[in-house]
Amino acid sequence: MAGIYSGFYSAVYKVEPGYRAFKFSKLSGVREGIVREGWHFKIPMIERAIQYDIRARPRVMKCNTGTADLQMVHVALRLMYKPDEK
Repeated sequence: MAGIYSGFYSAVYKVEPGYRAFKFSKLSGVREGIVREGWHFKIPMIERAIQYDIRARPRVMKCNTGTADLQMVHVALRLMYKPDEK
């Protein structure tokens, strides 16, 4: 019974919400196509799922600058970015 469970466990993987995955095969390299959230099958010891985060992430850029009347101004820009999901 333990062998069946470990065999099934090594043949499935889960992609969490907010992530995408692609398969890497030792025989043919990176497989075409992106895998979405949920449970998926793979060939044990030959295929490997590589997951990456697609959620939007913030980046804050700060800058100090001077004005024409010699006042210092603090400027902060917040940029939200995320990778392409294709």
